Amino acid sequence: MINFRKQIEEDIADYAEKYSSIKNIRKPEWAFNFWVLDKLFSEDDQLIEEKIIDYDDKGIDCYVWHEDMHDLYLIQNKFYSEGSNLTVDYVMNDFLTRAIGSLEKGCYTRSKELQEIYNKFNQEEDFHIYFYLYVTNNSSKTQSIQDAIAKFNQKYAAKKWKQDFFS
Repeated sequence: MINFRKQIEEDIADYAEKYSSIKNIRKPEWAFNFWVLDKLFSEDDQLIEEKIIDYDDKGIDCYVWHEDMHDLYLIQNKFYSEGSNLTVDYVMNDFLTRAIGSLEKGCYTRSKELQEIYNKFNQEEDFHIYFYLYVTNNSSKTQSIQDAIAKFNQKYAAKKWKQDFFS
């Protein structure tokens, strides 16, 4: 993981040079969101900035929408060093419950586009929501978090909601 984190840090430094006009690109936590959308989802680099919600985000740092597949990815990222940990409470409440709760109530104000996507497609039979949590260390993915995620996935399988944790 140390080499992987080092690679992310190098990529983030490259972003700071290449995209110097982007307001928050020099903030590592924000740039990690950019990295996830660029490297893992291959989003158009000209559109990435508008997909990052970070800061008072109600559990969603960024998102990806594949309209043709009706797949919505709600993404939370933690640019953590080794030894930083997450709790089950954080994952289940701050990330999962708060994020979807705001969208379901129609009061997610941090991204008008994201709320509109949810409103328009949430009743579609083939609409899927993927809750992805990316953490840049190996110490956060505990058994209790994995068990809670498994329960969440089982509970919401009929709604086609799925949570995954990547570290």
